[in-house]
Amino acid sequence: MAPPAQAQHALLYLPYWSFVVTASAQPPRVAEASHLGARDRAAQIRRAFVAAYAIYRPTYIGEWGLVYTRIQPTWDTRHGHGPESPGGAISSRDAKRIARHYILAEIDRAADIGSLDVQVELGDPELWAIPCYDLGDKLRCPWTRAELPAAVIDDLSQIRQGSERREA
Repeated sequence: MAPPAQAQHALLYLPYWSFVVTASAQPPRVAEASHLGARDRAAQIRRAFVAAYAIYRPTYIGEWGLVYTRIQPTWDTRHGHGPESPGGAISSRDAKRIARHYILAEIDRAADIGSLDVQVELGDPELWAIPCYDLGDKLRCPWTRAELPAAVIDDLSQIRQGSERREA
């Protein structure tokens, strides 16, 4: 992932699993407006993201992969950093399971999925390095301005060292 233009703080690259998504939500024969909203939302989800790094209490603190799945950002990407993933602790297999839940939760925000026929297909995992600002005691997402306390990320020192090598 290309860094944001005019970085104001030190950049830190966090590892994320990314999956191409094909999702559909078919409403019952008698559809309510919310069912149609769920159908439309399912069609809008093109990519899912799951943090590959370990985070303590993600349901309390927040997990940016879920946010990226929700907002479906369009980023300029670049290739060539290689297979290293400093701080990567979540396997692609586990991330695929989590991504499916993220997608179902996002569709469920539009309508209760219990009455829908939901189909979700995920492509092969891709390991992405997504930049954020390293503010020392916290990290800030350049796109959403959300912040994470640095103390909740396991192996942060290893991720910081990997980001220093990547920028060199």
